[in-house]
Amino acid sequence: MQPWLRVSLLLCVFGFFRELRVSEPFVTEFLSGEWRDIEPEQLNRDVYPIGTYSQVALLVFMFLLTDVLRYKSIIVFSACLGIVIWSLLLWTESLAALQVVQVLYGAYMASEVAYYTYIYAKISREKYQQVTGNTRAAILLGRFLSGVISQILVSTGAMNVRDLNYITLGTQAVSLLWSFLLPPVKTSVYFYSRDEDVKPTTGTVACDSAVQPQQQEQPNLVEQAGENALTVSHKSSINESPENSPNDPNKTVENGDPRTETVTTQPKARFSASRAVRLLWKHFISAYRQLPVVQWSLWWALAMAGFIQVQVYVQLLWHEIDQQQGTLFNGGGEALLTLLGAISALVAGYIANRIFEQWALWILTVCSGLQGGLTLYSGFATNIWVAYVLYILFGTLYLFMVTMASDHSVRSSFLIESCPNGDKCSSEGWPRLAPKR
Repeated sequence: MQPWLRVSLLLCVFGFFRELRVSEPFVTEFLSGEWRDIEPEQLNRDVYPIGTYSQVALLVFMFLLTDVLRYKSIIVFSACLGIVIWSLLLWTESLAALQVVQVLYGAYMASEVAYYTYIYAKISREKYQQVTGNTRAAILLGRFLSGVISQILVSTGAMNVRDLNYITLGTQAVSLLWSFLLPPVKTSVYFYSRDEDVKPTTGTVACDSAVQPQQQEQPNLVEQAGENALTVSHKSSINESPENSPNDPNKTVENGDPRTETVTTQPKARFSASRAVRLLWKHFISAYRQLPVVQWSLWWALAMAGFIQVQVYVQLLWHEIDQQQGTLFNGGGEALLTLLGAISALVAGYIANRIFEQWALWILTVCSGLQGGLTLYSGFATNIWVAYVLYILFGTLYLFMVTMASDHSVRSSFLIESCPNGDKCSSEGWPRLAPKR
């Protein structure tokens, strides 16, 4: 198996078990039920806001901490948080403990950034598209099965909503054990990046083809040289080309004559806070000096904040509409949202670039308006099935638009790189990229 595929599969398995949280679709029923007996108004006022604002407050901090600790530590830490969170939910009853759970849950969700960025630090740029699809698919599969399994267990009476927490606790424990299998990362984007001022060094290593043990130990010797030998090019050939003439010092001969190997070493990545600050400022200026990037980033922030708020509080709305809890389709609603959201993301990915460039803002405006209308109508809905449908449509539109925004942001980054001095690349002030064939 190729190394990049192995790392991708390891991370996908971790992400799948991390997202397999079957208790989440029914968390409001659990907290307001006989096991905790917390009023919905108290959940709305004293519990859920803590988790929401903790997540927002910790996002930037967790992003920087992920870069400092180089990804894997934060992935392991998030799995540990999951075990602590669901242990407290199962074996504590006080309101104060529940508020602590919300703070930890905010950190748990904020640490998700390590999962999404780890893979890009371990593989080459050529595989980014493939591994992005793999990691997203693992997340969606975990969420979809969470909804399906929880709905089946609750509808058939096999488990009550409290017992679902045991399954979630088990999946978090599996994700913790699996996280230790992930290979560590030696570099990061900011704090452990290589200094651009230090150039790679090149040297030659002489070896005798007759001495087989030395040849077998050579890779280990290179690795022990400070983990700096990133590429070892064996310049050997048996053809008679001008580049492999007898006078070529890098020539390899099969008759036992000495041969040389060219070793290219990269400077070792070292921790540097000052370099990190410089890079952060440089990337900030590069990203936000163009108005389209600012527009899409602002929309993305607002849309994500709105989606998180709806996800957190929608179960309170369902509980208010169906106070007798005669119909519990929370898990099925989440499963359908995940499935339709994945389909809408695929549709957004296949929209023609020319259509997207011409109508992007109009599509964004119409979809955002529809989202606002669906949210407003949900507040007046009196039928639980109507409320479920409105939530699914709201989430599907969000996932459709966020896919478009992601694509536009990536395209914008390439556009900025094509204008390194901030100059206008066209008469309109914004260059166009031809779609890749």
